[in-house]
Amino acid sequence: MFWCAVVITVCALGMMIAAMNDKNRNSAGAGAAGVEFGVAAMTWMQVFKCESDLRLLKLVDKLKK
Repeated sequence: MFWCAVVITVCALGMMIAAMNDKNRNSAGAGAAGVEFGVAAMTWMQVFKCESDLRLLKLVDKLKK
């Protein structure tokens, strides 16, 4: 999940750079990059939630022992 979020973030940055360097300056590239950043943000939130859940499960396991 972590590496998926990293790849999505890198792709979003690449899309943003490509949109900024576009000579036609069409808004479709910038809009797509914005959507990609939104997807990257949601993926990072899921990564942190899974990490938190895993920490909680480890704590519960220690308390059961």
